[in-house]
Amino acid sequence: MIAVILSAVLHGTWNYLLRRAGGSRVVAALSIVAEALVLLPLAVVVIFSSGSIPALPFLGATVVAAALALANYAALMAAYRRADLSLAYPIARGGVFLFLPLLGFVVFGERLDGRGWLSLAMIVGGIMMLPLDRFDRHSLGALGRHLRDRALGFALLAAAATAGYTIWDKYAIQSLDLFLYFAGYTVLLGLWFSVTLARAPRAEVREALRLHSVSILVIGILIAASYLLVLIALRDGASTQVLAVRQLSIPVGVLLGWRFLRESMTPPRVLGSAMITAGCLLAAAI
Repeated sequence: MIAVILSAVLHGTWNYLLRRAGGSRVVAALSIVAEALVLLPLAVVVIFSSGSIPALPFLGATVVAAALALANYAALMAAYRRADLSLAYPIARGGVFLFLPLLGFVVFGERLDGRGWLSLAMIVGGIMMLPLDRFDRHSLGALGRHLRDRALGFALLAAAATAGYTIWDKYAIQSLDLFLYFAGYTVLLGLWFSVTLARAPRAEVREALRLHSVSILVIGILIAASYLLVLIALRDGASTQVLAVRQLSIPVGVLLGWRFLRESMTPPRVLGSAMITAGCLLAAAI
């Protein structure tokens, strides 16, 4: 699980860099294009060295993966434009476990025992605490309104997409070359975001490159490295356990948001993040 722990650190870091840049669609698009440009030459080398071109099933698998990843990025950017990193990120990551057990059972027959359901309850409880300002009657009374907030909804949508592409990835890499599969759908995403950038105001693109060029390149590299590590772990491990350990990215993201973005760390946010992390670690031990 060392690869997954390293992936968690890298994942929390690139999300911090993206949120620091304002969660801009242009910065996100440029980062995905940068990731594709990094992976494309390596994929070409692998194809030529193997002497074979990926078949039609490969293309279908990468299209599905790219669509799910695109849904995740779109929802995540929408959440970051509306909420702090220390609020949106734990929900987007921990919320995966609201969807993953069902998908894991349907596709792979993975089942939760009593401890698994306890971990799920801890994650749900932590998510519900995150929007609160304080532990008092007024804040608790406003919980329903907070839970209907669009930022929270987008973060949960990102979580659902993450659960979907995790299960799909585990299924796909059982029969496809791991690196070519990942590079394939990353290149498809890069093409999609290139079209998006072509339609964006040129001044906005130039401004993003001027202000965040280093961050864009680093984000692209970190995205590639963090998820390649996850795919390697998924090949040999249960999807629920791999994703659970990866949620160690939650305290990384929360601490980066507090330390460098000067985000408020209310007692409910601290306790909620701790509960989500503990629930994920409990799920990892199943």
